[in-house]
Amino acid sequence: MSGLRKWSWVALAACLSLLGAGCTTAPSHPALHTPAFEATPLLPVRAFVADLDGSGAHQISPDGRRLLWMARQGLGPAMFVKDLESGAVRSYPVRAPGVWARDSRHVLLHMDQGGNENTHLLRFDATAPTLQLQDLTPFPRTRAVLHAQIEDSDDLLVESNHRDPQVFDLYRLEAASGRLRLLARNPGDVARWLTDPATGRLVARAARRGGPGQEQWAVEVVVAEVPAGSSAAPSLAVAPAASAVSSTARVWPDAGTRTEPTPVTAMAPSPDAAPEPVWQERFRIDFMAQLEPLRLAADGRSLWALSSRGRDTLALVRLDLADGQEEVLLHDPATDVAGAAFSRRSRMPVAAWLEPDAQVWRVLDPAWADVPRLLAGPHGSAPSRVTLMGATDDERRLIASVLRADGGETVLIDRDTGRREVLAEAARSRLAARTPLGVQQPRQWTARDGRPLHGYLTLPPGAATATATGVATAAGPATTTAAAEAAATTQPPTRLPTVVYVHGGPWARDLHLWPDPLPTFLANRGYAVLQVNYRGSTGYGRAFRDAAIGEFGRAMHTDLVDALDALVAEGTTDPARVAIMGYSFGGYAALVGMTTPPARFACGISGVGVTDLARLIEDMPPYWSLGRPMWLRFAGDPADPAQRAELLARSPLTHAARAQGPVLLLHGANDPRVRLDQATRMHEALRAAGQVSTLQVFPHAGHGFHRWQDNLRAYRLTEDFLAGCLGGRSAGFDLFELGAAVL
Repeated sequence: MSGLRKWSWVALAACLSLLGAGCTTAPSHPALHTPAFEATPLLPVRAFVADLDGSGAHQISPDGRRLLWMARQGLGPAMFVKDLESGAVRSYPVRAPGVWARDSRHVLLHMDQGGNENTHLLRFDATAPTLQLQDLTPFPRTRAVLHAQIEDSDDLLVESNHRDPQVFDLYRLEAASGRLRLLARNPGDVARWLTDPATGRLVARAARRGGPGQEQWAVEVVVAEVPAGSSAAPSLAVAPAASAVSSTARVWPDAGTRTEPTPVTAMAPSPDAAPEPVWQERFRIDFMAQLEPLRLAADGRSLWALSSRGRDTLALVRLDLADGQEEVLLHDPATDVAGAAFSRRSRMPVAAWLEPDAQVWRVLDPAWADVPRLLAGPHGSAPSRVTLMGATDDERRLIASVLRADGGETVLIDRDTGRREVLAEAARSRLAARTPLGVQQPRQWTARDGRPLHGYLTLPPGAATATATGVATAAGPATTTAAAEAAATTQPPTRLPTVVYVHGGPWARDLHLWPDPLPTFLANRGYAVLQVNYRGSTGYGRAFRDAAIGEFGRAMHTDLVDALDALVAEGTTDPARVAIMGYSFGGYAALVGMTTPPARFACGISGVGVTDLARLIEDMPPYWSLGRPMWLRFAGDPADPAQRAELLARSPLTHAARAQGPVLLLHGANDPRVRLDQATRMHEALRAAGQVSTLQVFPHAGHGFHRWQDNLRAYRLTEDFLAGCLGGRSAGFDLFELGAAVL
């Protein structure tokens, strides 16, 4: 038993013996002994990860008659469905959020088992009094995802790798018969299928071409179809989607009961198989360029997409599938266009958003000019993060999440009447009602090679910032808020204990007001939280992303250090009390920080983190095969002896003996991306070298923690660990730990 786990059980016994008298750990860091901070209530862990009043993932049915959302029922998750005409509400014990089928009656959802990422596509009738989950893709040890719903049909387009685990074929699931008809067999190099959502017609595909180091994406279109025959694609017989419940049912993990489908037939040619498409290549794209298809345009011959072809940053473009020519609709030379919202009726983009530091929306269709005002409601131009979550077919009613520094809500907007109905308060609102929260502030720094860096700083409540920072609104450009101006006039905080919280990916980024509770949690414990979009992060153009090539554990690490040094220089951070933590690539970065001299970090936390880069690439899930060249270019090829040696030199496992402080390892037992042995081998190497290491394995988790029980355990370990090495506070034993131990 590790020392930390033993301490936790001792603490639990002591807490229970005191009959709830409290087991909080007071802060020991001198910067936290101030009246303002000491008056801030310490929230229990369950308030961040097991909010009994929380709800989310709201969806309105296409016909506007029903609403679904996720919330808690007892100590577990459930899906709730409300009939908006009668007000009747039903609940179903499922753990995964869903989306409405086109018939506005059924709900579609993806679920795996224990985080193994072998997702199945399931469906249930939201008008039925009890849950009857039907597995539409009942293929063991394979992965299936919903490709698209066909607008004027109950049929679905589904991608599945059950024929070849490395690639995904495209099927049409016929709702009436439950039959999966193969529309296109993946020859082994297709990474993306493009279909017409109105008809389900297959239009184009993107296939990888070229040898190692010379890869390109070939865009090919369907020019003809060969009638089904002896060599045509087969179809698979599955239980009819509308059939009666089978007499044989078994429990689907954490999700009530699942209809046991009729066994899948052998893959034999079928007379009703789809015609085999004939492909013609039209143009090619640099493998490292970014081209993200969004939606087929109304003409059926062009594509709305995000593209960086011929420019550094992603632009919203209309791409001609015949010749690859682009018409640019929205472009910013400094930052990527992050996404766009579309009208289902016109197939035109109605709005788009960018993420320079805070989110900025751009309305593209004048008919949607009223939407930002309706979304903001009484909060006006307060900085916010808006996520459009769905709309009715007539586009008169919209659902969106609106998050602000002090809270937020999910709203239902009626564009005809201008009514703004709050469906649910954000968890952050409930936290803010109990205690002041740390506010995430956009910040900018300069790396040692002159490269600009963007990120965020969250200070504990009661601490002030010395810098006024402009923030953007859903309605327009960046503005400087009164709160930021007031903060600029105060004295800066003095040498706070600090956590460098590193995002994963690495081709991802931190975002302003993203609904990750961890920065707020850490600030409540007394820490300044630094988040840096280091080189390799997305959102700031291709050159910034590609500056990470060959820089794993090098410049990607020094970017973090350079931002940290700036906080030390301005007096915000105590250089002797800094921790580094993160998940996935962030976990790798944390271990790099702990094993790279000179010592900058007092302790580190690695969640599902990479410790051996060579083994990561060699052990990748089979369905990552088409993306593998990206890793080879950025990190290196373990098949090449020289590159393998370099990968090992940049792997924390190699340098476990020079760890500079205690390490906490958190890992899911079923992780298919970063396998458990990455953590166990690091733990063993640290212990063998006499270093302090604690390993916590989560038996029901994969690559990340989604169950509240797992997050509760991870957060509790985190607060106790950081209290020991940084001197912040801990709420101690949480009563929900008793429930988590048995559920």
